[in-house]
Order: sequence, then structure tokens, then C-alpha cells
Amino acid sequence: HHFLLSGEKTGPSKLQKAASMGIKTIGEQDFYLLIGELSPEGTLFEPEKQPTIF
Repeated sequence: HHFLLSGEKTGPSKLQKAASMGIKTIGEQDFYLLIGELSPEGTLFEPEKQPTIF
């Protein structure tokens, strides 16, 4: 799958080009959901602390 991560200042020509190529446009929240960093409730997951031997 291909995605265009777009922000507030993404230009209309870039959005049109992505759409014409069949590329899905997603925002920051959708990106975090996609990579598993955001819960469905909209909060960022905290990284698990790994035990150390030191």
C-alpha cells in the first residue's frame, strides 16, 4: 500500500497528484494508528520499559 502523509500545508496539486495515482492520503492520527503508536481511543502508547541488568 502507498500513502501520502499530509499535514496542514499540503498543497492541492500534491493531493490531486496522489489521488490520480491511487495513493491514499492520511493525516498524522491515521499514521500513528497505522504504525501502532496510537490507540483507537486517540492516545499515544507509551513505550514499554525494558528491564536492564545495570
